[in-house]
Amino acid sequence: MLKRMTSDNVKASAKKYIDGKRLYQAIMLPAKKDAPATKDAPKPAKP
Repeated sequence: MLKRMTSDNVKASAKKYIDGKRLYQAIMLPAKKDAPATKDAPKPAKP
């Protein structure tokens, strides 16, 4: 999937799907080796 994340493909998708009235900014950051482990979301409480 990352091979398809080229600058030209992102620009073409933006022209196709974004209406110009809204601003989006996506930032891809490298994974950190020392990042804390993700936790599962707590289960919802029963009423």
